[in-house]
Amino acid sequence: MKKHKADRQLEELYAQLPSVDCQRHCNVGCTGITMSQAEWRRMTKAAGSELRMGPPPTYRCSVLTEDGACGQYEARPMICRLFGVVEGLLCPWGCKPERVLTTQEGFAFLRKAQLIIPGPMKASGRVPRPPGVIGSAIVNVLGPAEEE
Repeated sequence: MKKHKADRQLEELYAQLPSVDCQRHCNVGCTGITMSQAEWRRMTKAAGSELRMGPPPTYRCSVLTEDGACGQYEARPMICRLFGVVEGLLCPWGCKPERVLTTQEGFAFLRKAQLIIPGPMKASGRVPRPPGVIGSAIVNVLGPAEEE
């Protein structure tokens, strides 16, 4: 199957990120995930349905599995990939990246992902975004997302 140009561009961008040995404890921050247009399309395609947040009070990401793992790990958006590798988003559970990115480097990666298919950022649900670890981080970096 031929990959969409945006998917190839995202994969090239993701390959530039430092790797981290994830212990899968960060799922508590998987609320109100914000992503670029290209990432939204990619995640929706991988999940096989529109992304939605779970019910309050947790608003869990709809692709999390029962054991808290990301059910679409290979298709996860940039902000999920940056958690644990950017100086302001280091993992509180001890996962160590091969290199820590500066806040400016993290911002540049987010911006590059957003520019692959220009347009407003997308939120992974139609509910108000609660103050999750990852959701709050993206709002602090890029500002609020538009919901679909």
